[in-house]
Amino acid sequence: MTKGPGTIGGSRVIGVLHGCTLDIVPGTLWRVEADLAVAGIHLRDPAPTILVGLERALGGGVQGLRHAGLLSGRLGETLLLSRPPGPIRAGAVLILGLGTTEAITADTVRRAAQAAAEQATRMKVGHVASACGGEGGADASTLAMPHLWAAIAGIEAVLRASTQPVRRWSFLSRPTDLERFAERFRIAFNRAIGDEPPTG
Repeated sequence: MTKGPGTIGGSRVIGVLHGCTLDIVPGTLWRVEADLAVAGIHLRDPAPTILVGLERALGGGVQGLRHAGLLSGRLGETLLLSRPPGPIRAGAVLILGLGTTEAITADTVRRAAQAAAEQATRMKVGHVASACGGEGGADASTLAMPHLWAAIAGIEAVLRASTQPVRRWSFLSRPTDLERFAERFRIAFNRAIGDEPPTG
């Protein structure tokens, strides 16, 4: 693991984990060009606002899957859309259950990130994109530092043991929030590689 802030195009690099570059990218989940886009969904959320653009791009497919009983949003649940329709640019979409909004803790974030990383390594993809707090990224000031640390720790645990490592993992951000988001992630990254859980 190494520290290495910099840029890739319009992104902000926050570091490298076991050969995988972690960066912050401005944009939305359904427009990002990646091998795999990871979309989180909560249990019992009838209209997940964090996936509005993706849901529109899928023609209401997420809600259709929920109504059919194929997707609930329970923690650790995964559903892979291997050939998503246009205008989705990612090669595949992984819908990941996050559990209830009330039960989100650093541990549940870590477990969710680990489940996403395990799926990515099984698929042998090179580039994963995911969003924290929404498909276009959350306001950096609202993201709890322990949750950012936990996401990185969950990914790191899988990459450390993988023989088919992901080469790039992008976290999405609102364009106007890119620098603040990247700075908070860099702090969390430095604490994660030092195995130092942040407290705030």
